[in-house]
Amino acid sequence: MQKSKWTKWLALMVVFSAYSAHAQQFFLLRHDSTWRQSESLFSLDGLAFAASSGVNTGFMKTWLFGGELTRESLSEISDGLSSNSRFGAEGSGSVQVMDFTKPVAGRDHWGLKIRLDQRSLAQGTFTRDAFNLVFLGNKDYLGKKAVLSPTGFDITTWQKLGIGVFNKNHFSNLTLSFVSGQRLAMFNARKASLSVSPFGTEIQLNMEGEYLRSDTAVSGFGAGNGVGFALDADRFFPLRNRKGYIGISIQDVGMVHWNSGTLYQESRADLAFSGFDLNDVLDKEPVRFEIEDSIFNSAQIGTRWTWLPARTNLIYTLRSQSDYYYELGIEVRPTLHFVPRAYAAFGKFFGEKVLAKVSADVAGYGLWSAGLAVEAHLGKHWYLAGTCANVPGLFLDKMHSIHSAVSLRKFFGKSKWKDSN
Repeated sequence: MQKSKWTKWLALMVVFSAYSAHAQQFFLLRHDSTWRQSESLFSLDGLAFAASSGVNTGFMKTWLFGGELTRESLSEISDGLSSNSRFGAEGSGSVQVMDFTKPVAGRDHWGLKIRLDQRSLAQGTFTRDAFNLVFLGNKDYLGKKAVLSPTGFDITTWQKLGIGVFNKNHFSNLTLSFVSGQRLAMFNARKASLSVSPFGTEIQLNMEGEYLRSDTAVSGFGAGNGVGFALDADRFFPLRNRKGYIGISIQDVGMVHWNSGTLYQESRADLAFSGFDLNDVLDKEPVRFEIEDSIFNSAQIGTRWTWLPARTNLIYTLRSQSDYYYELGIEVRPTLHFVPRAYAAFGKFFGEKVLAKVSADVAGYGLWSAGLAVEAHLGKHWYLAGTCANVPGLFLDKMHSIHSAVSLRKFFGKSKWKDSN
């Protein structure tokens, strides 16, 4: 199986990068708040995951890193597929600096921040019949009709450079970013089916769909095939006596204006292919394919606006009188490829230097997962957080997601502003 460039790039991201969306928990839940007196905070974050409600982690690892997909293993996956399945894979990283020294608009408890992000997201939906035709062929569909819709995908890669403000007490923040669009590819089969005659003498394809891709003249990091904007915000409502917080987060609410080399195609086709005359092959004559068709195809090259793949999270976190804490949350993404993901976690502080938690979630791009996360104070204002959101997925090929994460924090200097909490 030949892998495309984006799958190779994503494979590298899975190995070398990760991201922790909630690494601030260590600061919001600890009794020690001396970090609030720092001059600045440097953060380095990253994320890598792949998940599917249909294919398993054995298929994902082979697809990303290479190997053999046997007919037996593909048939086993096919037997477990529902009529419609979804998938998602992401690789991202960010660098951020927060300044605790200067007030914003006369408000001492607000500071300035600057952030640089790199993100790549692939997501899609496919039918069981589409999977079978791609990986197992059409032999089992003699005299049958294969339903190929809804099937679609979108792959987006972009960079963000943003400036914003944040609350020095509880990290609530608002960031407005300039977006550089690197790559876009979208396909959507609104209606599609394939029928094979009982003796395999004719194939009929009916399809209605659309395709969109960004300019291919320039590629790679910072290609600048589109420009746009994005809004990111986190709002945390601390509970009394620092027992926890309620948080809401929105990310990548924005648009990209892709340049004049962007291609948009729309097609409606009814094709009937009845093969070719074998005598032409034996006589070494030009092969004349016999095709009956009714085709409409429209192609436009020009600028186009698209939305970024936004998402939002709602979190409730409570720390008990002891060293334990609990968390509930839900994640929503405005796309048909994603089902709202619900998750729960149970954590424990080991002194004031280590926080460990176990978690479980359902839905999203996959089915369910169980994870482990550790956040630690390494000393001299260094903090490290690592997450594996699906531990079984690293070792068991029958799971449906792989997810790793890491965050590094470093506080510098000492500020003079007073902590009100």
